[in-house]
Amino acid sequence: MTNVVDDLIGQNEWANLRIIEACRALADEQLDATAVGAYGSVRTTLVHMLGAEQQYIRDLGGRPTGPDLRRGFPGWVALEAAARLNASDLVHRLRLTLDTTVTKTFEDDTREEIEAGVLLVQAINHGAEHRSQICTILTTLGATTPEIDGWAWAEAEGRIRVVEGSA
Repeated sequence: MTNVVDDLIGQNEWANLRIIEACRALADEQLDATAVGAYGSVRTTLVHMLGAEQQYIRDLGGRPTGPDLRRGFPGWVALEAAARLNASDLVHRLRLTLDTTVTKTFEDDTREEIEAGVLLVQAINHGAEHRSQICTILTTLGATTPEIDGWAWAEAEGRIRVVEGSA
């Protein structure tokens, strides 16, 4: 049996990479498209989504090993690298801190003590929300959206098997 943290972060990474792959073929004007209720354009949302993961790594006391996304869109290769490295960095930091609390300092210098598990919940929820927004934009553009839910991930990972004798 695998660790639930590994599964959650693994599915999140897989879905991020599938969204990046789907967006990579878009023209610049499509990458700059948005939709009502979305965070921003496709490109902006991708950077925001993965940049937030890097902030969660920092909040957990680590240093992201991927390209710094606070500087904007780094290109497709670097964005894919960020998605992969964020996943390994998050798993590593969560293994070290999951049963602890961390102190987060905000821009206005206020500080909060947060249970590390809350950052895991936020990372998963945040990624799913923004991937959904990107899929909405892709749909309005007439582009194909990838299957990125838990079932699709489990099938891709060979974690669902047909049982012989079932109808």
